[in-house]
Amino acid sequence: MLTHAEIGDLLNRGKTLVEWYESLKEYALATCLDGGTVPGWKAVEGRGTRAWTDQDKALETLLSKGWAREVLYETLPLSLAQIEKLLGKKPFTEAVGEFVTSPPGKPTLAPESDRREPYNRAAADFAGVVVG
Repeated sequence: MLTHAEIGDLLNRGKTLVEWYESLKEYALATCLDGGTVPGWKAVEGRGTRAWTDQDKALETLLSKGWAREVLYETLPLSLAQIEKLLGKKPFTEAVGEFVTSPPGKPTLAPESDRREPYNRAAADFAGVVVG
């Protein structure tokens, strides 16, 4: 069993350990890529992703072969942030501000020095509750 003080200390030390480990991995990879060896480790090709060489021509070809445009394309609305940027803050708020809500974010762990207020579970449990 760890005390809360020990957990806080380990979280601080663990952050440094993770950074050190990532630096160590980068060094080992560079060593392997430069022709060196790191016993028990090797450089391998990572997962690749497929990509179009010419997306427009590929889609034109599919359309010419009878595939419906509605099957190949999606029509999606812009995000809230994109529409606000397009309209401007004030016109956006005046036009559709009543339809925008900003629920509290998911709790996350942060150092005590973080400028945000501590998470209040009771307040979060009652967020969005209308009284009256």
